[in-house]
Amino acid sequence: MRGFTLIELMVTIAIVAIIAAIAAPNFSAFLDRSRTETSASMLYTALLTARSEAVKRNQEVTIRANTTGNFESGWAIFADDDGDGVLDSGEESIRTQSALSGDITARISGISYITFAANGTAVNSSGSSVSRFNVCGRSGDTSQGYLLGIQATGRAHKEKGATSCP
Repeated sequence: MRGFTLIELMVTIAIVAIIAAIAAPNFSAFLDRSRTETSASMLYTALLTARSEAVKRNQEVTIRANTTGNFESGWAIFADDDGDGVLDSGEESIRTQSALSGDITARISGISYITFAANGTAVNSSGSSVSRFNVCGRSGDTSQGYLLGIQATGRAHKEKGATSCP
């Protein structure tokens, strides 16, 4: 006769449960870091796309948050024919992004949009030429977040470590 006894099965299940209990918090932290990095990369790519489209089309292109200062709610990239930072009827929508998944925050204080000129330079809705996004995960740990910056020249950069997390 071959097989497992009830005691062997219970010991095996207990060992698996202990290993799972040890691994679960690490896996949760891994998922949070992964979501944060993916979200930062998506926003970074959107900024690069907006600038590239502005130069390619030789016209202003805007990336606008669905909620002022709160890019985690999603955004739209569009050809801004009248330069007002609002997607009006008749203006071409280039790309949209729905809300970011999980408990990700992607914020830039008080800024609702960034417009890239035909030469690639950038200006935000407050008239400043420099913008900084903080992208943070559920933990709120700034060392696990990302800082996305846009220089006056329109060049975007992404670096690990946010300056503040809500």
